Amino acid sequence: MNAFIEAHRARRRFSTDDLLALRALGITQTEAGRRLGVTQSAVAARLQAEGLSWPQARPRLDAEDFARLWNCHSIPTAEIARALGVTRQAISDRAQRMGLPSRAKLRKTLIRRDELRELWLAGVSLRDIARHFGLASPSCVTHAARNAGLPRRQRSRGGKTRGGWVGTISMAEFADQRLAALMDEQVRGRAA
Repeated sequence: MNAFIEAHRARRRFSTDDLLALRALGITQTEAGRRLGVTQSAVAARLQAEGLSWPQARPRLDAEDFARLWNCHSIPTAEIARALGVTRQAISDRAQRMGLPSRAKLRKTLIRRDELRELWLAGVSLRDIARHFGLASPSCVTHAARNAGLPRRQRSRGGKTRGGWVGTISMAEFADQRLAALMDEQVRGRAA
């Protein structure tokens, strides 16, 4: 048991020169701690005791640029996190600290219920509706439709249906139907 403790203590000892050599590699404090066999806290404590600093390994983003990225729904939070070298939760935490609205609330404002209702009842495919509103996936459309109190769609038992749903049309077909209805309305208006 004593040999184990000695081996553990020997592994935990590191010099300031070791730390400076790792700092020059441009790695994070956590990675430096991993290589030295200590925690990131031990590395940070040594840096503070020696009056040293550790350069930021990931790019810093000012508040204005971060807010712009956060409000752009075409870029997923996971992609923002990957680019900045942090976790997705760190991105969400920063947005919350900055007082930015949650992306879920922002997404709700992107969906206009009257337009969703029209597209849903016309039978436009979920994928096309999601693309139209700039949503991440078709399941977001289903969730929004449920929240809007729209009726469930019926699944087909087989045959030639779009995505397995009964009566599903594409956005282009919907636009054609809408245009035909407007043209018909104009013709009736002229005839009257």
